[in-house]
This record gives sequence, C-alpha cells and structure tokens, in this order.
Amino acid sequence: MKKIVELIYQNKKLFLILFLIITAITIPFLLKIGISNSLNIWFPKGDPLLKSYDNFLQNYGNDETIIIGLKSKNSFTSSENLTELSGLLHKLNKIEGTGDAIWFGTPFVSTEFRDILISNDSLKTLVIIPMSNKSDFGDTRQRIIDSITGILKTTDYEYHLAGMGVIYDGLNKATRHNGFIFIMFSFLFIFIFLILFLRDWRILFISLLSITTSTIILFSVYSLIDKDINIITIVLPVLILIYGISDIIYIVYGIKSSNSNDMITTLSQIFPPCFLTSLTTAIGFFSLLASKITAVRQIGLYGGIGVLIEFLATLIVMIYFSDRIKKSEKTPVILNGIHDFETHFVDKHYGSVIFIFFLILAVFGYGIRYLNIDTFTINMLRGKNTVKTDSDWIEKNLGYYLPLELLVKIGNPNDKNSKIAIDSFRNNLKEKYGYNSLSYYDINIPLFALLSGGNKINLKYYNPRNRKLRITVYVPILSAKQIGSVKDSVIGTFRKYSNLPVEVSGYIPLYIKIIDYITNSQFKSFPIALVTIFLFITLIFGLKNGILAILPNLLPIVVVLGTMGYFKIPLDLGTVIITPIIIGVVVDDTIHYIFARKNATQEMVRHPMLVTSILLTLGFLICVFANITTIAYFGLLSSIAIFSAYFGDAILLPSLFRVFRR
Repeated sequence: MKKIVELIYQNKKLFLILFLIITAITIPFLLKIGISNSLNIWFPKGDPLLKSYDNFLQNYGNDETIIIGLKSKNSFTSSENLTELSGLLHKLNKIEGTGDAIWFGTPFVSTEFRDILISNDSLKTLVIIPMSNKSDFGDTRQRIIDSITGILKTTDYEYHLAGMGVIYDGLNKATRHNGFIFIMFSFLFIFIFLILFLRDWRILFISLLSITTSTIILFSVYSLIDKDINIITIVLPVLILIYGISDIIYIVYGIKSSNSNDMITTLSQIFPPCFLTSLTTAIGFFSLLASKITAVRQIGLYGGIGVLIEFLATLIVMIYFSDRIKKSEKTPVILNGIHDFETHFVDKHYGSVIFIFFLILAVFGYGIRYLNIDTFTINMLRGKNTVKTDSDWIEKNLGYYLPLELLVKIGNPNDKNSKIAIDSFRNNLKEKYGYNSLSYYDINIPLFALLSGGNKINLKYYNPRNRKLRITVYVPILSAKQIGSVKDSVIGTFRKYSNLPVEVSGYIPLYIKIIDYITNSQFKSFPIALVTIFLFITLIFGLKNGILAILPNLLPIVVVLGTMGYFKIPLDLGTVIITPIIIGVVVDDTIHYIFARKNATQEMVRHPMLVTSILLTLGFLICVFANITTIAYFGLLSSIAIFSAYFGDAILLPSLFRVFRR
C-alpha cells in the first residue's frame, strides 16, 4: 500500500485530472438511466415460473388489467348516465395498447358477470380495461395509465384506479420521488455533519468532490449494464455517500493527529485499514449475488463495485488535498469525556459487559423465532398513498379484483357435467369467500366474434391446443403468504366439485414464490458474508483476533433480526438485504480498532469510531423519509444495527481483549 500511496502522491495532479476526465466521460451514460419495478427485477432469466407465466401470456393474453371504479350522484342505469358512460368508454377504447372495456353493459358477457360490475344502489360501477400483450408493455404502462387518468379527469364522476399495473406504476413514481429525496437530503446531511464535526470548508469540498465523482461513475456503469434502477437499488446513492464520508473522517482524523511530518508515511499508515474496511463492506454486498432475486443481486453487485470506486476516489482526492489539511493538537472535550467514561467502565465492569452481551443475544435471539418472511407489494407504498386508498375503495364497494388464474384440463369445454361442476365451484367461492369469477362459460363467443370483427376470445379462455379452460377468480390484495393460503383454499374447493386436473397460473404463482427466494437469499448471503469476513480478518490479524472480532459484530445482527421479530417487521424484498450489508459495514470499526491496537495507536481511532457511528446512524435514517415502506424499514433497522455495533466495538471488544489479553 505504501508504494501505491507514494506513486499517487508523487503524481497526484495527474491522477486527479485523469479521474475527473473519466468522470466527465461517463456523465452521458448516467443521463440514460431509467426506473423499472417490473417482474424482471425479482426473477432471474430462465426461471421456470417466469417461463410458465410467459407461456400463459402467449396462450391466453395478458392477465394484467386496469380496474376503474366510478361513483355517480345518480344511477348509472339512467339514460343520462348511460349516454355519458358510453362516451367515456368510447374514448377509453381508443387508447393504444388496450382492449375494449368490459362494463355492466357489455353484451357478450353473461348477465351474472355483468351484475357484479355495478353496485346494488347503481351509484357505483366497475370498468375492466384489458391490456395488450406486447413485449414492450412494461415501457408503455405509464402512458396508458396517464391516458386513462387524463380521460377520467374530464368527467364528473368520482374515479378510482386499481390493478397490478397501477401498483407497479405507483412504485415507479415512488422510486423516482425517493431518488430526488435521497440525493437532496444526503448532500444536505453531508453539509451539516461535516461543518458541525470538522468545521472545515476545505474538507467539505473534498468530501463532495470524492463522493460526487464516485456516485457518477457507479451509476454510469449501472446504466451501461442494467439500464433501470428500482425500489431496492435506489438506496445506492445514500449507501455510497455515508460509506465515503466514513472513510474521509478516518483519514482526516488520522492526518490531524499524526506525529509524523512525512505525509507519505502518514497516509501509508491511514489507508491500509480503510482499504480493508472497504473490502469487507464490498464482501457484504457481493454476498448478495447468491440471491435468486434479480434486484437483490443488482444491489449486491453495484454496491460492492460502488464501495471500491468510492475508496479509489477517496484515495486519489484525499492524497491530492492532504497537504491542505492542517494538523491539530485539539481534541473535542465532549468526545474525550465519552471515551474516558468508556475506558473506566470497561476497566471496572468488563466481566459484566460480557455477561450483558450474552443476555442481550439471548433476549433478541428469542425474538428471531417470531420473524415473519413475507412481502406485500401494495403495502410497500407508505401512508395514504392514492394507489392504496383507491384499491381499498374498490374492494370495499365493488369487490375483489386481483386475478387468480386457474387452468383446467378439459377435453370438451361444452361437456355438460364439466360445466355443472365448474359452475358449482364458482358459486361456492362466491357464497363462502365472496370471490367473483370469470370463465369461458360467461362469454357469448359468437356474439363477441361478430362485435369484434372475428377476434377469437375463446383463445383467451379456452385454448384448443393444450385443451385448458381458464377461470379467473378475483381475490383480495394480500401479502404473498396470505395469497398462498387463498390459492390453497381455492384449489381445495375446486377438488370438492371436480376431478379434472387444475393448476394455478398467471401472476399469482410468481408473487407467492417470492417468499422462497427471500428465504433463500437470507440463508445464503448472510453466512457467505459472515464466513468470508471472518476468514479475511483471521488471515490478516490471526485466529484469536478473528474470533474476538466476530463476537461483537453478531450483536447488531441479532438485535436487528430480534427487533423485526418482536415488532412484526417482515423480512421482505427490502429488508432481506440488511444482514449481509450490515455485517460488512459494522465490522469496519472493529478492523480499525484491531489495526490500531496492533500498532498501539488506539487513541487515533477512538474519535473517528464514534463520529462515523453517529454519521452512519443518522445517515441511514435518511431512508426513513422514503415513501416506500421497505426502504424506510431498511434505514431504521440499519441505524439500530450501527448504534448497537458501536457499543460492541467500544465496550464489548475491549472487554474481550481484557479477558483474553494473554
């Protein structure tokens, strides 16, 4: 490391110019980055369920629909409302990428199905907008929803929109909003934090330069490879920012408190532990590559790359400006008081500290048994989001709308006994659970063919090639685990009335499968991160230090998982990334402490340990402002982890060294 530092220091102007040129070259790619929360970010290419869903789309058309709930002051069956509604539907049917709307006046569907599209008082009605099945449909969804909203605004009706497409569009808009909020609050946070703790405008400028350049390069690389960010990877700017500031604080404190007059020697002592902590943080991120969830693998890959880019940027920028950082003999009185208290407390109570540590592990470890692995897509949107309130209104006033697709293997769809069995099944679902449904038997095929110019709707609800009849059961919007129970109930009910082979298809099986992928991610990525980091520390510092380093870093992980269990915070698509990332982050202070202890320079790291812990705790709290629930939980839980990790490093680790000092 000393040779690298010396090389950069002697050619620091050249290295800085080259780095800035590279940053400038990548900016055009940064501007091309988009936003997408489509199915592809959750499932890997070639996933069997994703292939099955693609086959369903090819055979039966798109199962995604836009659900419109309308409310009028007068009956929708009045001549005045029928005229206005017909005009509205005429406009909606002209939107490119949609099919003809299905409403209570649609002539080619059964009377029974039309009746469920209008309320008993006739003041509320449901309109179903079928969607096209184009390969680029995800790119046009927002245009379609915006067009529908624009048309509805011209009417006097109270309107509400629902459907999986509306939820995805809501997540995209929330992601875009979060990106702005995160960047704005992050840089404001840097400004305030550095001024309060370091009180040096030059360091503020150095920090902004280092973090801005590394963030630009990272997202330019992201844009080149994956193009779109999502609700998981949107937190990357915040993560890179707080990791970068953490390194800068250690370097600045190291320069200010160094006894050496040779800057190369000083920097050569400071950068090795910073490089090691960057590696362990990157390892934490890279462990997420073991996940089957595409978005989780993305944050693992780009988080790891981003940390290494951030270290390189910090190395080049800090070396260039190192001579401008003034050495200081002054130490903050408050921080000194805290550290003196910690030292005296450990000296007197190190045995009690270790006992309390195992007690805390036991208490929060018990809470892990209550941990719930689940995900609830619509509840990712926080508070009284319009998407959530519209969905609730439609379910309350007009019934459930999430399509659970059943495919029934049937030789002849017009077989009388099969029809009786399927009708009995559907009636039972309606009576027992309140689930409405649509099937082949609700459609007047000759009339539809006449009205639609020969379109074969029977290909959508009966496929003669595979001889499978489609039944769409409308179920409530629920979490993946709850939907799994609903699916089992529906299949169980079907088997009471028919022995025909039946399978669940469409979107629902993918939604349910997410639970398995979350579990897989947790049980693969966390052990990989923990074992790799342990081996890494052991290789550098020895077996005893490796074991002692791991113990205090188990504390924040157990505390976080126990907190999630006790407070019923689910392990979902957002929170599943916490443990491997956190183990990579919290071990940083441990490495700095062990490295300093090995070189008898503990006093040089005591202040930056506390300051960076405050920084990371407050920095992760920025995510609490997110209007996506999973990201807010990620920020809150990460802050709890960092806060508890500081006590592990500042109190528990010295206590362990007191016991095992021989």
